[in-house]
Amino acid sequence: MTAREASAKTVMEILDKRMPSHIAIPSMIKKNQDWSVQDRGFAKRLTDGTVRRLETIDYLLSVFSKTSVNKMKPWIRAVLRIGVYQLMYCEDIPQSAACNEAVKLVKKYGFTNLSGYVNAVLRSVARDGKIRLEQACETSIEEELRLQYSVPLWLIRQWERDYGEEVAQKIVAATVMEKHLTIRCNCSRVMPEQLVESLTAEGIRVEAARYAENAFYLYGCDGLESLEAFQKGWFQIQDESSILVGQAAGIRGDECVLDLCAAPGGKSLHIADILESKGTDKSLPGGQVEARDVSEAKLELIRENLRRIRLENVITVCADATVFDAGRENSADVVIADVPCSGTGVIARKPDIKYNMNEETQNELCALQKKILQNAVRYVKPGGTLIFSTCTLNREENDNGRTFLLEQGMQADSLIPYLPKCLHNEDAKQGFLRLIPGVHETDGFYIARFIKK
Repeated sequence: MTAREASAKTVMEILDKRMPSHIAIPSMIKKNQDWSVQDRGFAKRLTDGTVRRLETIDYLLSVFSKTSVNKMKPWIRAVLRIGVYQLMYCEDIPQSAACNEAVKLVKKYGFTNLSGYVNAVLRSVARDGKIRLEQACETSIEEELRLQYSVPLWLIRQWERDYGEEVAQKIVAATVMEKHLTIRCNCSRVMPEQLVESLTAEGIRVEAARYAENAFYLYGCDGLESLEAFQKGWFQIQDESSILVGQAAGIRGDECVLDLCAAPGGKSLHIADILESKGTDKSLPGGQVEARDVSEAKLELIRENLRRIRLENVITVCADATVFDAGRENSADVVIADVPCSGTGVIARKPDIKYNMNEETQNELCALQKKILQNAVRYVKPGGTLIFSTCTLNREENDNGRTFLLEQGMQADSLIPYLPKCLHNEDAKQGFLRLIPGVHETDGFYIARFIKK
């Protein structure tokens, strides 16, 4: 299977069958182990780029095709989409190659009668696509943002409402910016200096992260699983925004921690690492993390990393966070409630989110979050800590959750002792933090800290 063929199939899985891109793309690479390094890179670039730029690609197809995008045959639509992406965003690919290879794919799958149509549409895009885009972008600022960065209008307007036009424009631009890879050192396994030395010896450029403790940015790495430090369990891939959740918990070393929506496990593993690192003080009894999620498949993601890191202070439990567990009432020193959300803060990493989410679904998520938070409050011991977090930029989800917890009698607690000085502000004093892509060098995240009276 050629890289273009596999890419078109994967684009169909992501956009038509709603398979998450961060699952579908690695699966495509895994299925084609015989590819060269160049083919793997091209297929990944083509698939991710097509999904990331879909709003703009479909606009151009609506201009140059007499058949509307949603009425096209799925295979024709996928081939046209990856073709338009190559024509508009891949200057290193000859336009003739993009058009000719698309025609071959159409014929290969039995659509010879549509090969002329596909060729004509792509040739039109190659000839006039950039001009038509420029003309459309001149109609309004919002339309320019939509087509330049491929973000749906409803989302642009929501960000403008929540953060103002200037910040909204930074957020929109950040959705297509390449993100650096961030890792967290497992300090119970290795000293940060030794981790850096190991990575540098294997040709990786390492920089200290800006916001989180014992975190690093990596550059020039392809195939992390082959690194000695990865195999030894010395680090975990985790964005700084997520690492700050563990910092906000203020772990001493002897706590019982309950993570209600734990998969894929970054926060649970981070807290377990802190517990083990601080648990060397024999005056403390040692702590434990109970990582819960709704399915065994999700929990297996956590177990995979546990086997690699070899932490023994984590137990995994299959449980629905919306269903109250009376046996855990008032039992946890720390509860982590990283609740299901619309995920608009991580669009740069998971671009399909912006096409699968809408305001109605966001409202439904607010109700789901309250069910989980209501249970979370009951699990915290008197005097214990509750951390509420999401990876959405939607103020309604975040502010409603915080307000609900205050109404439940939880007391907001300052985040200042747990954050670097560059993140100190009035919000942090009030017990919550908003991380905004384009403003901060992280994913979009919301973190709030509470104490149970």
